[in-house]
Amino acid sequence: TLASSDNYHFADPFLATTAPADGQYTLEIRDVRFQGNSFWQYSIESHSRPVVETIHPLAVAVGTDISLTPIGHHLDKVGPLKINLPANSPAGRSWQRLPLASGLSNPVQVVNSTLPTTIEGDANNSDAKSAQAVTVPSTINGRIESEADIDCYVFEAKKGENYSFEVMARRAGSALDPHLRILDASGKQLSLNDDFRRLKRLTQDSQVENFSVPADGKYVIEIRDVHLRGSQRHVYAIRTTRAVPYFELFLDSDKTQLSPGTHGAIFVRVERHNGFAAAIDLAVDHLPKGVIARCGRITADGTDGNIVLSA
Repeated sequence: TLASSDNYHFADPFLATTAPADGQYTLEIRDVRFQGNSFWQYSIESHSRPVVETIHPLAVAVGTDISLTPIGHHLDKVGPLKINLPANSPAGRSWQRLPLASGLSNPVQVVNSTLPTTIEGDANNSDAKSAQAVTVPSTINGRIESEADIDCYVFEAKKGENYSFEVMARRAGSALDPHLRILDASGKQLSLNDDFRRLKRLTQDSQVENFSVPADGKYVIEIRDVHLRGSQRHVYAIRTTRAVPYFELFLDSDKTQLSPGTHGAIFVRVERHNGFAAAIDLAVDHLPKGVIARCGRITADGTDGNIVLSA
């Protein structure tokens, strides 16, 4: 056995290996429990191209030339790359193909940042006393590069200010399963989050939302892997913002089948954040020709609404 893999991308394996000599080699695949039936299908893609899994820094300020390092396999001859995202790019994750010497890379996730960005420095920042100074709001880039590594960042805030801290890592292709804490200057824990949930949607990334500053002073953002793992692939971006009221809408379906003379209902549920308490008028844009939408309203004290599409 020259190389093996079980779970890599969730339950799917992935291998990157180099042939030690000219000759024939055997690729073997089986079910992990030696089970199977006629419906257990698979496909295997094999190639000799470089594979980019993630990048460092993970978050890129839009409208600016940014130097980044691709992280993956068969990248020995690939150095730092330049990227410049359009200034009007929306904040959040996007898929980009990076310019390698062999051509464009496979699509890789990049976190678009419309906030000032900071990159973890070379100095030790493993506890509250040695925390790297940052300003908020901003986006903080870093990496848990070794086992048991912990990164800390300190910022100043005033009593009564409210902040939200969201880690972008696993959702953006990082190997990190982040564990996030907010501490006071002495290292006392004020808030903690491992996995956060939006309605029924659970993510392995972490978020502390609407943190209320209890007194003027310095506060520490601490991040580590929940299992204390670390590597070049354990990159992260922490988005720190003022906490403002907002809402998110979740639909019961991502598709509605219509034919002439028929109707389809979409049920909508709202999740309110940071004290948002207003009513919400539902609407649908960019409907196909011949389709109309009758949109309901979620009242200030309500949680559900409805949209009826007619062809």
